[in-house]
Parts: sequence; structure tokens; C-alpha cells
Amino acid sequence: VQTCALPICVRVVYDTGSSNLWANNIPVPWWKKLLPHHQMYDHSKSSSYVANGTKFNIAYGSGPVAGFYSKDTFAVGSVAVPKYTFAEVNNVKGLGTMWLVGKLDGILGLGWDDISVDHVETPLRAVVNSGSLPEPVFAFYLGSGGADGELDDLA
Repeated sequence: VQTCALPICVRVVYDTGSSNLWANNIPVPWWKKLLPHHQMYDHSKSSSYVANGTKFNIAYGSGPVAGFYSKDTFAVGSVAVPKYTFAEVNNVKGLGTMWLVGKLDGILGLGWDDISVDHVETPLRAVVNSGSLPEPVFAFYLGSGGADGELDDLA
């Protein structure tokens, strides 16, 4: 599933065990661009990027991931949230094999507000607080047999 910090889109995994949004910002060497690779969030290509720089660290069951916070407009479905605080991650060693073979560029946490690292507003809370939805309702379609899943904002 893609989420966008306009105009840059990255593929994120929806994770119910965490509550933060992060995107990869590790540059891809030119020779790796010939192969499937992780997309990089490059804040230099965004006119709405705002530097923060505070360190970000999160621990998953597989290990730690680290980077720094930034602000930018991000979108889920048809809802765009300006000036959202998320992490740019430059250390994914804790993800191990999942990062090496996974088709993701980041993680969008769907967990409770209480478990958000550094008490950063969760992505879905930001979508609801944006006032862009007629009701604070979301729907998930879980794909099966290789079909894509989907998150609908019901706007």
C-alpha cells in the first residue's frame, strides 16, 4: 500500500503492533537501481518538507530501527495531512531479512495512541483530526490468494 509525502510515494506495511509512520531515506546506489529496491523518501524533492531532526528509535520484535523526525504532507487514500511528524529512517538493520526481501519502504503504525514512540500523533489519529472524513470510520479489505488488500477512508 502506498502512502505519500507529496510528491514522493512510498510503499508501507500497515502494522497493528506499532503507532508511528516512518519512511526509508537510505539512498539507493546507482547499480542497485537496476534491480528491485526500496524507494527512498527524499525530502529535498518536497516543497512542504520541514526539518525537525530529533532522533527516532523504535524496537520491533526483530530488532531496532532508527532515524530522525521530519514534517511533511502525507496522504492516506484521498486524505492529505499537512505538517505531519513522521520519521525518516536510515538504520534498518534490526529488520534483518524482512528488509532484505520485503517489498516495503516504511511502516505505517495502526496501533493505539499510548504506544506511539515519543508520543507523536499516530497516522490514523492525524487523518481523523484533519476533519477530512465525514465520520471517523475506516474499512479494511484483506486480500487473499495474492490479491492486494485495501484501506478505504470512506470519504
